[in-house]
Amino acid sequence: MKTIVCYGDSNTWGYKPEKKPPKDGFSRFSYEERWTGRLQKLLGSGYKVEEEGLNGRNTAFDDPFNPNLNGLKFLECCLQVNAPIDLFIITLGTNDTKEYFGISAPSIAMGLEQLIKKTQAGTYGPKGKKPEILVIAPAHIRNNIETKWTGGIFGKGCIEKSKALSGEYQKIAKKYRCHFLDMADLVELSEADSIHMDAANHEKFSLAVYKKINEIGSLAKLG
Repeated sequence: MKTIVCYGDSNTWGYKPEKKPPKDGFSRFSYEERWTGRLQKLLGSGYKVEEEGLNGRNTAFDDPFNPNLNGLKFLECCLQVNAPIDLFIITLGTNDTKEYFGISAPSIAMGLEQLIKKTQAGTYGPKGKKPEILVIAPAHIRNNIETKWTGGIFGKGCIEKSKALSGEYQKIAKKYRCHFLDMADLVELSEADSIHMDAANHEKFSLAVYKKINEIGSLAKLG
């Protein structure tokens, strides 16, 4: 059985786009609706898709409001828990664009680089080898975020940084010989809050990831 770990943020967790701030917890798509659950169904019983999504998670930076959101600090624990891992998918970066972090798109890509280096440094793949890594640049934040409740959280500059991540991530993926997808080419984020996928885009995203997995020789679905 092949193990695929999806290390991401709220779009991996399955956060439902909302027009207003949630008052009583967060609304979440069902496992069958989330892109991870859809990917599991597409791949079938020869694969196990491990969902490691967390609302607000960033690549490698300390969030002043929640110490658990630094993706680099939790990474090694995640790798050890899920090993041996055939494919490690990284879908992070949107939360790094928040104004209060004060970091540029190239700096966010450096955070991604730290995740890749730590993943490749250990023996987390089959038979002590390195797992394959699929880097996915996040979808672009919609231009209307300043009119949404999420705009107050993300602040100024997030749209420009979000758009710049596509090229920055591709360079890092190439440097470390990782597979690459640009989420901005695949999906569009919801009009409701400008940062989350709706159910239809979860489906589109799962199909694109499925296709990419089948392009990786060691992971291609048989039959």
